[in-house]
Amino acid sequence: MFAFHGIRSKILVVILSAALALMLLLALLFVRFVGPSFLALEQDSAGRDMQRVMAAIDQQRRLIALMCGDWASWTEMYAYARQYDEAFYQNNLTAENASTTGMDMIAVVTADGRLRETHFYRNGEHYQPVIESALAPESPYFPAIIQPLLRPVHSEAERYQQRHLMLYVEDHPILIVARPITLEHERDPAGVLLMMRALDRERIDELSRNASVEFMLRPAGAMRPIVSIEGDRFLATLANGSAYDGVVADKLLWLWRPIPEFYGDQVYTVLSLPRTLTLQAFSNLYWAIILLCVFTLVLAFVLYRVLLRELLNPLRVVTDGLRNIEQNPELNLQLQEVGASELRRLIRSFNSMNEELNDYRREIELLSLTDPLTGLPNRRQFEQVIAREWLHAVREKTALTLMIVDVDWFKRYNDFYGHQAGDHCLIAISEALQKAVKRSTDLVARIGGEEFIVVLPQTEIAGGKAAAQRALDIVRDLHLVHEAGGARKIVTISVGVKSGVPSATDTIDDWLTQADQALYRAKQQGRDRFDIADEREPSAKA
Repeated sequence: MFAFHGIRSKILVVILSAALALMLLLALLFVRFVGPSFLALEQDSAGRDMQRVMAAIDQQRRLIALMCGDWASWTEMYAYARQYDEAFYQNNLTAENASTTGMDMIAVVTADGRLRETHFYRNGEHYQPVIESALAPESPYFPAIIQPLLRPVHSEAERYQQRHLMLYVEDHPILIVARPITLEHERDPAGVLLMMRALDRERIDELSRNASVEFMLRPAGAMRPIVSIEGDRFLATLANGSAYDGVVADKLLWLWRPIPEFYGDQVYTVLSLPRTLTLQAFSNLYWAIILLCVFTLVLAFVLYRVLLRELLNPLRVVTDGLRNIEQNPELNLQLQEVGASELRRLIRSFNSMNEELNDYRREIELLSLTDPLTGLPNRRQFEQVIAREWLHAVREKTALTLMIVDVDWFKRYNDFYGHQAGDHCLIAISEALQKAVKRSTDLVARIGGEEFIVVLPQTEIAGGKAAAQRALDIVRDLHLVHEAGGARKIVTISVGVKSGVPSATDTIDDWLTQADQALYRAKQQGRDRFDIADEREPSAKA
């Protein structure tokens, strides 16, 4: 007997040791290899996002430089810089004619360093004081931007040289490119041509769409809240060799780097990237390791049970039988066969227990999604359905209708007839609303008290009105007596309808608020009717 227990203990120790070693190996793989590889992929993807953003901003600089270079080497512009020409101004520098350049300002500095004129387009006038101050001879930018471009040209490189200036005005930067106004056969520039383009909210949104990445532009003075974000900091390098800073926060990955090649105010490109995919991957890996560990423990237990049944128990039976035979040689004893029937009973017991657990789980799930009084879907199920239908409507650009239904004077009904009668009334209303919708994809849910909500996918305003009118008619036809109600003395409902094709900027809460406001108007107009959100036409009433 002691020998038998010693073997069983040793086998159990070996199996548990192997299971523990496997779990430690899985944890080590996650910490040393899998986790860091996900972080590296995340930072690599973020670096590509930063590179696309920087390329988009640099494209703006090149656009201004290209336009400024073409105009600065123009013979007519050279003559205009020497001597003001009204015909040239009317043909080229008025808002109507210069709008095709895409610039917000065109300015000319004469050969003696005076800012002779500035022409603003696209509401650029409010930049004028800042620009004129920055280009004045006493400005610190004048020696770096204007003065080098007014020197005599000794080479082709000097003829086509440029200066870039960035100023942060109000809440966005403006990009200014300056070029000497020269001709191939002239050494002395006629002046300096400057063109400006503002990176305001509209253009940043456009660049974000082109780069498929949302970003912000912040001056150096506004970077303290960003650089002080708590998290794991890192310094990375883009494919072109330029570096950027970053910090890995809980749910966001922040990246920033200054915009290069510009004098003036230092402006940073800031990216705030959600870590949804990485966090989801970590969560999935975490649960995978948990499940693998649980599976390992279960496997160890099963292995131990199999060894116990196939080896240890038969060994014990054989040992006991041999001992009995040894002690009672006169008895005709036989060894008992064990194994098959016990295993079948164990499997049957497990299956029975598992089936009961599954039934219980399904019952709990059903109860969590169903209103216990009416049997309708509850608020939780409604939120799941509306999220799915909303996503489909936005993606496919299909119509969607929401109806909020409220039982008129229901508190009076409850107080007058009692809560039990009120429950019967709600059940009848729920059945009536289900009759008012015709498709299996339509949803009628009770979201609280006497309030119901109806979701009609792929239903335009005409279908929403028809469904609301059917609901009104069916409820009236119930003829539920309501002495404490309105003039009809029967139970009625009021309906708020919101219908249309949701856009990407709309939200479910916005639509629910509008439908609720329509319901409020229906109540204010006398109840027993429906009202349409965004419409002011009289609602239907029998």
